[in-house]
Amino acid sequence: APIVHPYKCRCGTVVDSLGRHGISCKFAKGTYPRHLEINKILERKLRKAQVVASLEPTGLDKSSGLQPDGLTLFPWSMGKCLVWDFTCHDTLCQSSTHLTSNSAGKAAEKAEKDKRAKYRSFEQKFIVQPIANETLGSWGPEGLKFVEEIGARLITATKNKGSTSELFQAISVATQR
Repeated sequence: APIVHPYKCRCGTVVDSLGRHGISCKFAKGTYPRHLEINKILERKLRKAQVVASLEPTGLDKSSGLQPDGLTLFPWSMGKCLVWDFTCHDTLCQSSTHLTSNSAGKAAEKAEKDKRAKYRSFEQKFIVQPIANETLGSWGPEGLKFVEEIGARLITATKNKGSTSELFQAISVATQR
């Protein structure tokens, strides 16, 4: 159903009456709050699972200037702290449909590979955890496994067997919002 009057976006793309362009445009006002909210959810749930984490840590790799979304302040495994970087891709944007039309989650999987390459310089000091989902609900395999691991740690810490599904629901609601 049409939801907006067609118009030209600041990026130069003509937005059709379905209005999907705003989900993926870098100038859209809704993508940053979604990104921030999901990172806050991850940090809160990690804390609840007794894992101290910090959002938007600075100065981790001065040579690259890269800033991941979060950092565990104590070792996650193998004596290394974990850094994560989250992204949400629009399943229906033109740059993703060649992937997502063939198989669910392919845009998220590609985004995770891109994040892993972006943070390659961090791998000596940190465990690098890319996390990607899509607007229609699919997950990249690495992010899915990580969120399941947070859920398992939550169950251990809180004895709430529904912790994993509550975490996925919170992220799903933030993605759709």
